[in-house]
Amino acid sequence: MERLKINYKNILKKTQTKLDIVNRYKAALMKILEETKDDKELQKNRKIELLKIVNSELSRNIFFEKYEIRVIIEELSKMESK
Repeated sequence: MERLKINYKNILKKTQTKLDIVNRYKAALMKILEETKDDKELQKNRKIELLKIVNSELSRNIFFEKYEIRVIIEELSKMESK
């Protein structure tokens, strides 16, 4: 029984860590979008650059499955400045 609790905690920790990683990418993208809101071409180029970095980093992260990476990239690509 104790072993199950440990595994459950590890799963929660792993999930929380994944959420933290995704949230950091979202925050980085929002910063880029805000900083470049007056120059749409620069904004587009910086966003593409960040998406390439995110894709590369997540592809090397063993905790993210391919379908998860696709969903994250799609979500980030749809984000716009407020």
